Amino acid sequence: MLAQPSEAPRRRWPARSVALLGLGLVGARVVARARLGALPALYARYAAADDAPPAGGGADETEADDAAARADGDDGFASRGGLLATTDSAKPHVLFVLVDDMGSNDVGYQSHDMVGVTPFIDGLAEQGVRLKEYYSMHMCTPARAALMSGHYPMRIGMQLENIKPDSPWGMPRELTTMAETLKNLGYNTHGVGKWGLGHSQHGFLPVNRGFDTWYGYLSDEIDYYSHEYPAPFETVEDGATVMASFTDYVFMERSRPYDLQYMPDLNGTHSSELYTQRVQQIVKNANASREPLFVYYASQMTHGPLDVPPRSAFSDAEWARIGADIKGTVRRKFASLLLALDQSVGRVVEEMKRSDVWRDTLFVFASDNGGCWAQGGTNYPLRGGKHFLWEGGVKVPAFVYSELIPSSYRNRAHRGLFHVTDWYPTLVKLVASSNSVLASTNDDDDETTTALEKVDDLDGFFQWEALMGLADPPRVEVPINVQSYAFTCTGPNGTLLQDADSLGAVSDCADPWHILVRQGNATRAALRYGDWKLLVNEFAEPWYGVPAEGADALGLDLADGSADLGDDEGPMDNCGTAVGTEAHTYLFDLKNDPSETMDLSGEKPEVRDALKARLTELMATEAASIWKAETSEAYGAWASHHNCISPWIDAR
Repeated sequence: MLAQPSEAPRRRWPARSVALLGLGLVGARVVARARLGALPALYARYAAADDAPPAGGGADETEADDAAARADGDDGFASRGGLLATTDSAKPHVLFVLVDDMGSNDVGYQSHDMVGVTPFIDGLAEQGVRLKEYYSMHMCTPARAALMSGHYPMRIGMQLENIKPDSPWGMPRELTTMAETLKNLGYNTHGVGKWGLGHSQHGFLPVNRGFDTWYGYLSDEIDYYSHEYPAPFETVEDGATVMASFTDYVFMERSRPYDLQYMPDLNGTHSSELYTQRVQQIVKNANASREPLFVYYASQMTHGPLDVPPRSAFSDAEWARIGADIKGTVRRKFASLLLALDQSVGRVVEEMKRSDVWRDTLFVFASDNGGCWAQGGTNYPLRGGKHFLWEGGVKVPAFVYSELIPSSYRNRAHRGLFHVTDWYPTLVKLVASSNSVLASTNDDDDETTTALEKVDDLDGFFQWEALMGLADPPRVEVPINVQSYAFTCTGPNGTLLQDADSLGAVSDCADPWHILVRQGNATRAALRYGDWKLLVNEFAEPWYGVPAEGADALGLDLADGSADLGDDEGPMDNCGTAVGTEAHTYLFDLKNDPSETMDLSGEKPEVRDALKARLTELMATEAASIWKAETSEAYGAWASHHNCISPWIDAR
């Protein structure tokens, strides 16, 4: 068996414990290391398969046979703790597909209206291990920071906002990324698609954060055909104000980190085709080198703008998957990008099979955050969406698949809590341990030892044995986010920004409802603990109806009454930017109310106060946000680099 994570606390958290519900249950920094069987039933029950609520609106599923039964004939899989025995006794390849803005109802295998749109992805999910209690972050940059760093964004200053083209900040360079650790373990590391973790300086670029190559874009969104940022920028030329457009599409290599290759000649080709061809090329090269491969395919799909891929890219049968059950123009555009994603994944996997690397590959599929209502996403039956801490904003589809996993351990649903930070320690420990045990390498190898020591300092948990049903889930809580406005919305001189005019640019800090929270020196936060979820100073959001029962003008349904939430709170607009000005504290029992419809904060004050005390502990560990307002200083440097978005603080 793999070594279990140390029982000794390794979090930088206050030492005092929290008595939850009068049961004497200590803070999760200790409890999370205990086996669930030792916990009170109130907190252990969420992991049970026979009574857990469905996560994404599909029919409930049951766990496969227990580990003891599956162990019969698994060729030692259970006895070695789920280590992956590759065909050539080398480290397994890793293909990680991160989808952009895919909500809980936005992929076929757990959707009501997208059934049949993603048959290839559905097949992998159905034959893999589906994570039914998977939590990411509420928006793109925090999610990517959590994935690549293994830390809660609130601990590294990445909890507030997305990185835009002219954002002069990035993920702290002293952090060791998952790509860097895998590189140190002997992997060829390649990224394709969206970066989103900083580009104002060369040191923020992905090839300086562990990737051998990167092909794609650096900011938060681009047009699928022109590869330009969708909104123009106000610049000054010869004393006159003009609106300028800039391309965000680049290829870079670790061996030449300052030689960014811009690709204006690709203008007019849909991004999905370009990404697919690039990943296929990486796979072919990997087959030639025979070295372990890590591919991070950070797909642009299904983020807006909803640029429909060319009809010629699909057969009649493929295009017909966008059936009559998918209502509304916007939702159907979204479906076309989902169709392109499924085709892309299928073509990549077929190339991996042709190159004889698929059978030794671990495939991970996950979304970065919930769907965006005005951009075609739907999070049915969950409440809220992208930008917010409701289930619809952070609970998203995810699964793992590999032919290295015996079939008796696949085709199952995993009910344990899993957070996006858990991928880093899970993947690194899995591949490092598989190599040291199966390939009979030296267990004292310096690189492996150093990598594993660093992993022990992360916020994420090693989850592989739990995913395989060989150990109890290690988590009892998920700190969804902590965002203290008293110091995350500050101006250049460190003073608190009190109004939108102080910024003069877009940001969560400029929104009037956020300003009201800041003026009260409040903290916006959410915590999942066992079956319970607490939201503090969160803004009311609607929930979704069943798509097949009729649609609004966008083709996306909202449940009756969701446009009248009380306290002057209106309906959700573009990813929730038109919520009201009132922020509240909410408490939900997710076992009995997965859609967050019944606020129990008044009926269960003892639960509310206990979870608030736990959040107070977490707040004490929050780092100041490193967010900085967007700047026009970038535009001149971009103009001198073929009108392409690129580093400008240390431009060369």
